[in-house]
Amino acid sequence: MSSMHTIILIPSVLNLVTAGYKYWLKIQGAVLRPKGIPTEEVQTRDLAKIIGKLIFIKSQFPRALLHMKLLFRLLNRTTNKIGWNSVLQLHPRLKKDWMWHLSNIKKNNPQHFELIPPQATLTTDASRRGWGATLQFNNSNNLLKTAGKWSRKWILKSSNQRELAAVLCGLRRYENQFKEGKILSLHLRTDNTTTSYNINRANSSITLAHLTDPTLRVAEKMNIQIKATYIPGKENQVADALSRLNRAGDYSINKNIAANLFKKIQFNPTIDLFANRKTKLADRYCTITQDHQAVARDAFSITWSSEQPLIHPPIPLIGRCLKRIQQENLRALMIVPKWESQYWWPLITSMTSKALCLGKSNQILKNGPTANRRGWALPPRDLLAILIDLRKEDKKEKICSDQL
Repeated sequence: MSSMHTIILIPSVLNLVTAGYKYWLKIQGAVLRPKGIPTEEVQTRDLAKIIGKLIFIKSQFPRALLHMKLLFRLLNRTTNKIGWNSVLQLHPRLKKDWMWHLSNIKKNNPQHFELIPPQATLTTDASRRGWGATLQFNNSNNLLKTAGKWSRKWILKSSNQRELAAVLCGLRRYENQFKEGKILSLHLRTDNTTTSYNINRANSSITLAHLTDPTLRVAEKMNIQIKATYIPGKENQVADALSRLNRAGDYSINKNIAANLFKKIQFNPTIDLFANRKTKLADRYCTITQDHQAVARDAFSITWSSEQPLIHPPIPLIGRCLKRIQQENLRALMIVPKWESQYWWPLITSMTSKALCLGKSNQILKNGPTANRRGWALPPRDLLAILIDLRKEDKKEKICSDQL
């Protein structure tokens, strides 16, 4: 079937469409009339009639079934226990779902049924620790990567909930990229069959509805069609690594590779700001553990202005390190993953004097004992060595001011 269809209405079909439209107006009036607006109580038969009418028009409202879950459950429980001649008590959450339907019917926004071919691919994965996502546009070979850690506000009790939450986080994180790329159709890849099934049918169990609904709502708000497919876990290695990302910085760079790097880039570090006694790449170092040989336990507690630091920070601290370099006009060498979608990427790009790709992180870095014990993954894909020299810029500004 092609993605575009032309509909020709012959007289008999036209009459059917007209009759359907008239029935839609009848349903709209029935649901919206004052009698249909929920109060504290409602007759069981009246609720059943309203639900039947809502089911008839659900094709116009893709998320409608998600807002019928509690209504269905209440109706079934009541009819099984008491029968049809009964009165139902509507608690606030039920009334909220009912009002959702009333609001959408009043708006009567048109629904487009044209299938648009996917313009980009979003791949997601989740773990107990966090989530990961990659985005690739069809017209680009550039793979955007992002990840996050579950905060306390996330109450995720199953792997299915975590996988759905990962899709939601991925959509939110890449919202600007979708707008810039004018994306109208998205191919979602996940290694969770329940997630792909729920996204495609725009429905789920009650235990997943609170995640499925906002996920589809975000896509709806951005006017993006989503088609989800299942992929085996072995084909989802990048997103999987991002979801189990080692954020604590419990990894180290191969010392032989580091020595060659310093020689090639002509950089002699005076201090290694994020290291320990075993992994340090300079005589002086900072470490978070108790070590009397270390300069400090907190690298941010000392001044960097008199140093030529090697900075290989935990990923959450990259942005903070860049701001510190700016504040103190340093010459520094940073080791960071090549993640173009991160908020700090434009800043580090603008500050770069020289950049060198070291290769794949799994060939350059080695996880520490804590990371191995907890199953944390190394940052996926390429690792970059970036030389930043703001002292040169500072000298240029002084020369210009002297000439003036």
